[in-house]
Amino acid sequence: QQVQQFTSQFLTRSYPAGLRVTSSNPNPVPHWAAGVHMVALNYQTLDEAIMINAGLFNAHQQLGYVPKPDSVLHASTRMTAATVAVHVVAGHRLPKPRADGKHFLCPQVR
Repeated sequence: QQVQQFTSQFLTRSYPAGLRVTSSNPNPVPHWAAGVHMVALNYQTLDEAIMINAGLFNAHQQLGYVPKPDSVLHASTRMTAATVAVHVVAGHRLPKPRADGKHFLCPQVR
């Protein structure tokens, strides 16, 4: 609540933790939901956070910005949960069937 109030009045940017030793990325969604204007991501690692970022900007016709959530713009609006259905239409790097004839395919989808 305090972060949303702050971001409604001031320009803000969030960074990954400075003491980490990997090129991993934090989940940008909570930052965006709180109204943070710029979420710094490490583009040298193609991970889930980078794909979420690309998907969000593609959903807004690649305008270069994404409108703030109504819950940040208007104090009377509350954030609501949403249910999303995902249909996987392709996969890659799936394991090959085992030599003994038993098919052992158990890919993990996130």
